[in-house]
Amino acid sequence: MVYHPPVARYNTSVKDSFAYDTAVRRWPAILTQVVDAMYRECHRRSQNNVSEEVDEGKAIIEKISELKYELTHDRALSTLEVTKENAAQLSSGFRAPTTEAYDQVIRDEQPKWFQSEWLFAECYLYRRLRLLFERSKHWKSYDPFAENKVDTFRASGAGIHACAVLIEELMAKSPTHSAHDPAVQVLFDELMASSLWGNATDLSLLTNLSYADIQKLQAANAEQRKEKEQYVLVNQLDEAYDAVRAMDNGRIDIVLDNAGFELVTDMLLADWLLTLRGTIPRASEERAKDVQARLASVRARVSEATKAASRTSEPRLLAVSKLQPPSDIMAAFDAGQRHFGENYAQELVDKARVLPQSIKWHLVGGLQSNKAKILGAVPNLYAVESVDSEKLATNLEKALARPENELRRTYPLHVYLQVNTSGEEGKSGVPALTSPWDGSGDVPPLVALARHVLLSCPHLRLTGLMTIGALSNSTASATDKQNPDFEALVASRTHLLDSLRSDQSLHERLEKAEWWTPSGPASGVYASLFFEAPDALELSMGMSADLESAVAHGSAHVRIGNDCFGPRTNTHDAAQVREAEIKRFADVPLVKQVVFHTKNMPWFVSDTCVPDVWYTLEKLQDPAFFAEAKLPSTKPIEAMAARWAAHFADGSFHLQMPHDAPLGSDAGDLSNFWTAPASFGALPQDAPALLAELQKSGLVIFKGDLDAEWPADTPFTTALGPLAGEIPLLALRTCKAESAAPVNPTAARHEQAQSIRVQSDRIDYSPEHITAQYEYQNTHVERKAGANGAEEYVATPYKQEFNFRTERRVPKTGMLLVGLGGNNGTTITATILANRHNIQWRNKEGLQTPNYYGSLVRASTLRLGTDPATGKDVWVPFSNVLPMVHPNDFVVGGWDISGLPLDKAMERAQVLDYDLQRQVQPLMAEIKPMASVYYPDFIASNQEERADNVIPGSDKKAHVEQLRKDIRDFKSQNQLDQVVVVWTANTERYSEIVPGVNDTADNLLRAVEQSHEEVSPSTIFAIACILENAPYINGAPQNTFVPGAVELAERHKAFIGGDDLKTGQTKVKSVLAEYLVNAGIKPLSIASYNHLGNNDGYNLSSQRQFRSKEISKSSVVDDMCEANHLLYKPGKTEGKEVTVKGERPDHCIVIKYIPAVGDQKVAMDDYTSELCMGGRNRLYVTNLCEDSLLASPLLIDLAVLAELMTRITYRVPGEADQEWKSMYSVLSLLSYSLKAPLVKPGTDVVNSLNRQRAAVTNFLRACLSLAPESDLLLETRVW
Repeated sequence: MVYHPPVARYNTSVKDSFAYDTAVRRWPAILTQVVDAMYRECHRRSQNNVSEEVDEGKAIIEKISELKYELTHDRALSTLEVTKENAAQLSSGFRAPTTEAYDQVIRDEQPKWFQSEWLFAECYLYRRLRLLFERSKHWKSYDPFAENKVDTFRASGAGIHACAVLIEELMAKSPTHSAHDPAVQVLFDELMASSLWGNATDLSLLTNLSYADIQKLQAANAEQRKEKEQYVLVNQLDEAYDAVRAMDNGRIDIVLDNAGFELVTDMLLADWLLTLRGTIPRASEERAKDVQARLASVRARVSEATKAASRTSEPRLLAVSKLQPPSDIMAAFDAGQRHFGENYAQELVDKARVLPQSIKWHLVGGLQSNKAKILGAVPNLYAVESVDSEKLATNLEKALARPENELRRTYPLHVYLQVNTSGEEGKSGVPALTSPWDGSGDVPPLVALARHVLLSCPHLRLTGLMTIGALSNSTASATDKQNPDFEALVASRTHLLDSLRSDQSLHERLEKAEWWTPSGPASGVYASLFFEAPDALELSMGMSADLESAVAHGSAHVRIGNDCFGPRTNTHDAAQVREAEIKRFADVPLVKQVVFHTKNMPWFVSDTCVPDVWYTLEKLQDPAFFAEAKLPSTKPIEAMAARWAAHFADGSFHLQMPHDAPLGSDAGDLSNFWTAPASFGALPQDAPALLAELQKSGLVIFKGDLDAEWPADTPFTTALGPLAGEIPLLALRTCKAESAAPVNPTAARHEQAQSIRVQSDRIDYSPEHITAQYEYQNTHVERKAGANGAEEYVATPYKQEFNFRTERRVPKTGMLLVGLGGNNGTTITATILANRHNIQWRNKEGLQTPNYYGSLVRASTLRLGTDPATGKDVWVPFSNVLPMVHPNDFVVGGWDISGLPLDKAMERAQVLDYDLQRQVQPLMAEIKPMASVYYPDFIASNQEERADNVIPGSDKKAHVEQLRKDIRDFKSQNQLDQVVVVWTANTERYSEIVPGVNDTADNLLRAVEQSHEEVSPSTIFAIACILENAPYINGAPQNTFVPGAVELAERHKAFIGGDDLKTGQTKVKSVLAEYLVNAGIKPLSIASYNHLGNNDGYNLSSQRQFRSKEISKSSVVDDMCEANHLLYKPGKTEGKEVTVKGERPDHCIVIKYIPAVGDQKVAMDDYTSELCMGGRNRLYVTNLCEDSLLASPLLIDLAVLAELMTRITYRVPGEADQEWKSMYSVLSLLSYSLKAPLVKPGTDVVNSLNRQRAAVTNFLRACLSLAPESDLLLETRVW
């Protein structure tokens, strides 16, 4: 059956695509170059008086010109009609290949040049071009691209010299290299990178590059390659290296791509691979089966114990491989086991050197402090479970902090504190805790050790507690599952957590601390430790005899040795067996032969054919060939080439095609596929003999392009189609097509290309912080009785000095959406995915590029100042002002009462263009919402049919705890530093403010415990976020933040913000109403009508939910009216109580649900205003918009700015307390995006859009010690 990928193949009919550009620009250019080369070759041959050859050459030129005419005029592709019977004879024993595969497609599909699949048409172009030469008399062996190949090869002299010097230096040091040496892997990575970047020299794309351009592209030296690391999108070289290390006199196949420099780097890599020694030890087949059977039995036992204990997740199995040979560990590794425990540091180090790097090693035995140094050098040391002293923790920290160790680690070291739960003398571990420490008296050893790891060991992560209990307790628990040691460890954890959580000085120090991560310093890594989850620290306990008891007591993993591997021998014998095994495998060659696969005809301009291989070897040994490069010496190149020639002679290097095959010959079943018109996915069906040959290889290196419109992060195995899993494959590829498309400026990381630096002695830049001194200026106004009873305004300038400190490192941040499966939730997620992967799509307007239009942060600029040289304003992107999380980096998840995965929810929402939905569908399908809180009384009854994914029960405290666990798990699973939670679910009814229920923090928490009916779902989420210190933003109009919720946020110094997104109609109103009032025109009435057809409209068709929206919409002009008491009579107040409400416009709001319009919202406003002398002014505004596409950028802005606020602290110089404080809990700076902005209790709401934006802009400027944005422009108004 013919392989068809599930996505469309690139087609030349699609304008603005790589395929179209190829057909319109690149193919004609290639044919023109061929004609030019032919003319030059005819001229050369004419000098030798071979007129017959010249005449035939001119005839071929004519046919090439005809081919170019057909191409540029979009003619139909014609069949080639080469069969076995009429194929041209090229030399003795070699004929041209048939064209049946091409002809069949042409007959079936009748493609034209601009209406065909790109891969087929380009293959056809080269095959048809070859046909002209193979049917000739004198030009059968002519390669029309040879001249370009040679010129580019010659221009690569400097790069080739660098490669030769490298390999010759390596060979001079040693003819062989141990694959167990960490330095050798560095060389492996370097040579793979050289082969990768050599791939950049693809002549079919370099039609106009200069000599210097080619040199720059090749990046032959190590420093240049290091610069290019930032451009590597996917890097799985660690896995590839482990695959090579597993070989034993094996074979590697390289499917060659470009001739010239890239061919040299491929042979360089092959040359070095032949020097590798030291395969990974393997057990006999019988022993491997025994280990794997034992492992399966233990896993089944763990599963049964988990079920018996009613646990929702299984503990990790830690296979304790103490005294077992490396080959046994490898047998378990092949069965999927990854976590292994060792008792002795040196044994762990020895085994780690010779086994795969993807193993996660745990040291479970005692560790002497002086052994920490050797252990810290193991890059895949996952955990030390026997930390029992501050000295040991400090030595581990020092070892991991060494630069050479830091560089190789990809995660911090997890540590478990060993507790001597049995109290046995001589046993390692600190004493168990029998009660919490209240802060008085001596600090218990366990608390002191925990504090030391938390505060003084940034490369370590306190992960849990470990015990090795008394043997008698372990044996006894096998029958009754009771174990005093386990109970003591559980109690110690509880008491330790209580002690740490009540230690205020520890909290304060942790707030300022930073910890090491591979991507840079991080803060807040222990935030979850201080919440009330009992499992914030793991337990490590349980061995073979007491496994079930350990699982029942909540152990995070169980340590099983003998049951996994069988009985151990003694230490002395085990060491001898281990050493003998390592020695036996140490000298085994990993690679015995490298097989090169060439093309059988000139292909894609620069691909390698058999003659190119021999020409390369010949010229590398010719000192005159690179004369233009003026190399210091050609000796290294000559020596390298001579060795390669010897490799070909002894079979270490091997060409899959016959060595004497003439250009364009039928290469047989093992090579013809490479010039067939099919993608690699077709290889198993079209070339089964070739597949069988490649299956003999330990690693096959490909360098081909994908031919279909896969989303950018489609798993490689998916894109490979039927070839996936058939052969061990490594792809080395540089991006040249759709995936390198232009990025919209709103999604570009322009902050990396442009930076803002303030030159002032009032600001300090450190690697960690931006610290600004800022003078805040305001005017205090008093109203006093003046002369003759007149009122006098007394204005007093006011100044206050502040210091602002901004953390520069942007944390890895998650965005959890409540309502993930709704219109907004799916639109936000798809928007981020499309921007992250630069997924382009087509609609009736043409090709669309993803962007963040509508985002204040990503799509707007602010005026930084004035260029003194020109007098012009300087505008900078908003996101450049301070370090902010890029929306593309958000890890998105969330909750929804509907359990649909996001691809189906996106389809239900019907917001996005179909072509975009089609492309993001595989990415969206991977995201499924967590169960959400659903109280039918708060949500319209018409939503009940969607509610199939709800947290069960009616216990609201349990719901809070579940949400907190969801947040912690999401952070842990995605290795996040921060999470922002945004409510974008349906509007709830208003909550009644009930004294004694939700008026204070304590009452609210008590109401939750009592599951009081007036505690809404959105408030449940708010409470969970406040307790987890996750910023929470309410994007709907309900009164989520009842007084008790605000007080709770204040108490925990947690950030909250809301309410209700200001997207279309209200945003316009907050501009237009301000304009009218500021112009002295008096709006008398504002009649607002809306209709929409999405689920938001469906929900708002319920009167109680509409009331929430009506309140938020109607108050939007109040502050603007209050600002002009000349137009509107002011109200009266007594103290803070309003006794008489001020005059307002008559403000009427109507919302209707009309399903037919879908996400299209129609808003119509009728403004009636009073003019001078009793006149009237009518303004009619109609706003048609796509609701979710307006809302999504606002929700992203809210999350970005909320995260930023977690990194900004302040202090007031001169005050006694000089500690840095977080900003006030209510994030009123977010008001720009909100209809009913939440503000500090007792302060006025600002709805004016201009004032709201100015507040955000000027706060960011304050953090840079810059004055507020000013339009005074005095420099333009004075002489």
